[in-house]
Amino acid sequence: MSERFSLVDEPWIPCLTSNGDVKDLCLKDVFLSAEGLIDIVDPSPLVKASLFRLILAIHLRSTGDMNTSIKTKMWERRNLGAENVTKYLERWSSRFDLLDIERPFYQVPGFETETPHPIHKLALERSAGNNKILFDHRMDDEPESVDLAEAARMLVTVQSYALGGGRSATVNLTHSPLIGKELVTIKGTNLLETILLNSVEYDPKYPMRPLSNERPSESTDIPYWEVNEPEKPGEARSPRGYLDYLTWQSRAVRLINDPDGIRWTYFAQGTQLIMTEGPYDPMVPCRIDKDGAWKAVGLDASKEPWRGLSSLIQLQSNNNRPPKTMDDATQLLLEGTIEEGLDSNLTVIGLVNNQANVSIWRESTMPLPLRYLRDRQTVVWIERALNMAESRASVLNAALWVYAKQILSPSNGNADAGATKNLMSSMDGLSRYWGELERPFYELVEDMAASVEPFPSKELKEWSEELSRRARRALNIALDSRESNARTLKAGACARSLFEMKTKKKALEEGESLS
Repeated sequence: MSERFSLVDEPWIPCLTSNGDVKDLCLKDVFLSAEGLIDIVDPSPLVKASLFRLILAIHLRSTGDMNTSIKTKMWERRNLGAENVTKYLERWSSRFDLLDIERPFYQVPGFETETPHPIHKLALERSAGNNKILFDHRMDDEPESVDLAEAARMLVTVQSYALGGGRSATVNLTHSPLIGKELVTIKGTNLLETILLNSVEYDPKYPMRPLSNERPSESTDIPYWEVNEPEKPGEARSPRGYLDYLTWQSRAVRLINDPDGIRWTYFAQGTQLIMTEGPYDPMVPCRIDKDGAWKAVGLDASKEPWRGLSSLIQLQSNNNRPPKTMDDATQLLLEGTIEEGLDSNLTVIGLVNNQANVSIWRESTMPLPLRYLRDRQTVVWIERALNMAESRASVLNAALWVYAKQILSPSNGNADAGATKNLMSSMDGLSRYWGELERPFYELVEDMAASVEPFPSKELKEWSEELSRRARRALNIALDSRESNARTLKAGACARSLFEMKTKKKALEEGESLS
């Protein structure tokens, strides 16, 4: 009898239960137990994001279509359509089999390349070939084996998060769909709520609607495992619909199963994604670029995601579009489906890459009090708070600039701009300031939402004072360790004087505007 590992029945998705335990579940049990699960978990946020998108695709396909009425019934019944999804998964069980000969899950049957790759090629956080990560020293000629459950998680993740650049056995490698994008997920109190909060409106007659405003499509939109004739690796096309996009096969892969696990895989460019009209992904924010075109927002390595919170939940503007999931979740709230007491938040996942190498990947979770969805105009409060923080950062920056110039050129202050900037950076003042603001900012967001006043003047005034304290502390820490002689003492005095003058001015302006 041939080996079998169907993801429908085999445990492979790590989930956090309401009891605080982490256990692997099969696809069927994830849906049956969704209300008792807090979230999908994994050390890699890229894996978490990819597994959740697979769950969304199965949920949407087994339901058939999606609208507010369907989501409301599921929410009220605390059931994701268990009977339908179970029948669906059982029907397609063979297509979810990792080891199936004819149609192995998320692989190209019979696909081979001249030289196989280490299995870790499928994971950006592992090292393989040119994909070197600091402190990960696995050797390409003797890769560690992984079990089938881990191989399945890698397989799903690589289709969403694989870097382009370089040649492959088919064609040159291009980016997978989520590279360069900031993926935003609305989290509920359990996985059932999270799935429904991120399920956008979908009509099979208009399969591209979640991705664009396209007219009815003649194409049949189905997930990859339902495709009877897999495409030849290396071809390029546009998606046929949202299900096609969610299960996009950006890499041609075939696992090589050995008795002791998976060590090797055949790997090359799969189907190249062509996008001709945007925006596309309903879980990704967009903004107008310098050429006047809508472009997906990506993670900024120099800026924590919370500093862009207002743009993620505000109403659409001429130059900014929050994820479409925000509008759909708002509709559930306005329909009365979501209760006001729901403990919700936002999770932002993304990576920054330099050519074919990863610079950083990140997962950030921020509070999302429902008041900001119920009345989206209140998001300007968050934007106001963030602008105040940026303003105080500019004061701190000015003080550090003066100090650095005085140190480098005490006689006339005409120091080289590049050298001044380098000295400022080494002082670490701004990064310390921003690093200490994240938690107070989250508390402010929740306090403003809980305010009974029509405008949170009190909370924002306290925020202004907090910003001054944090900026002053960052400046003092940066200067104290350097003040060892007359020159550094004089430069420090100049910097502190400028800081206090500008801070007082900012505080007065903010106080007047908040009165």
